[in-house]
Amino acid sequence: MLRKENGVTLIALIITIVVMIILAGAIISTSNIVEQANRQKIGTSMILIQTKVKIIMEKADFSGDSSYYVGTQNESGLYELNQEDLNQMGLQAIKLDGEKYLVNYETGEIMYEKGDIEYSISDFM
Repeated sequence: MLRKENGVTLIALIITIVVMIILAGAIISTSNIVEQANRQKIGTSMILIQTKVKIIMEKADFSGDSSYYVGTQNESGLYELNQEDLNQMGLQAIKLDGEKYLVNYETGEIMYEKGDIEYSISDFM
C-alpha cells in the first residue's frame, strides 16, 4: 500500500518563492514610479514659479522698484512664497503642504524645501 504524503512539495515551494519575488519586484518598481512622478510635479511647479518670477523681475527692473517682489524676505535675502503669494501670482494650482518655495530675485533661481529634501530649479534643467 502507498502512503499518502501530506505537505508541500519542493516544486510547489519553489513556485511560491518565485511568485513572491516577482510581486516584490513589481512593488519596488511602483514605488520608484510614484517617487519619479512626485519629483516631476515639483519640477513643473518650480518652472511655473520661475516663469512668473521672471515677469516680476522685468517689472521691477523696468521701474527700478523692488516692491513688485512677491514673498517674505528671510535673513539670507531669499523670498519665501506662501499659498497667498502663489495665488497672487496666478498659481492657485500649486498647493503647499509643508513644503516651501524660495526665490532669489537677483538670479531668478527657485528652490524647493520639504524636510530633508531640497531641490533647485537647476536640478531639473
